[in-house]
Amino acid sequence: ETKIKSEDRSLPNVKPLETAERIVEVKKLVRELAETVGLQAQVTNRIWLGMISVAGAGVLPRPKASDPTVQVLTFAVPTAKFFISVFAALFVLIVAFSAAYAAQARAQELAQSYLESLPPDFGLPGFRTPRGFYDVLRLPTFNRIAPLPQLLSGKYQLGKCGPKIQRRLRGLKRVYYWVLKIPGAGVYFVFPGVALIILGIGAWGYSGGLLKVAILASGTVACVTLLQVLVNDLRSGRTAANTVAKDD
Repeated sequence: ETKIKSEDRSLPNVKPLETAERIVEVKKLVRELAETVGLQAQVTNRIWLGMISVAGAGVLPRPKASDPTVQVLTFAVPTAKFFISVFAALFVLIVAFSAAYAAQARAQELAQSYLESLPPDFGLPGFRTPRGFYDVLRLPTFNRIAPLPQLLSGKYQLGKCGPKIQRRLRGLKRVYYWVLKIPGAGVYFVFPGVALIILGIGAWGYSGGLLKVAILASGTVACVTLLQVLVNDLRSGRTAANTVAKDD
């Protein structure tokens, strides 16, 4: 009986069944990871829209501390209330955005870790690697620009070209990625911080005592959280640029 079981394991149809089950398992997990990262990205996008709207409303009117009122849409708001209230709202939104982005980054790192744990030659039907399947399932986000460099491959995608063309494409995609990434990061992360500083300076002139301490402390905290997620985004961008360049 033991001998029969051993022979059954060596039958030609056993390995394909196990491989098929493994493929289904990997596809399911990759899909779940992509959906999780996409959900986190949607939350981050919504908070960012609110944050950038408040930041824009705070600096586009170009209010001066000497003006008695600030025109906001059809309303004339006292300058002191404008600076202090918009500064406070932007502070809350910046911290909320940074926390949401951190959650998205952690989910992305989890997905990245799993994809890297798979064998290099592990393929899915229709895709060279599970990463290709994952990229297709990813939802667009405001700061995800990898598909644009990937599109440069054109008809040479999936390794359908010689080594010389591959090297040129990889260099071009890496440069194009950073050309898009750096200005995008400036708008995505830096502009809200600059707006907060402008509003903080304006609110500072109408504050005294403990309120000045609160403005300084809250502004510092918000800027630190933005700097933290900006550094993380650039660090992960370096890995993404290399991945995009190698994705032929």
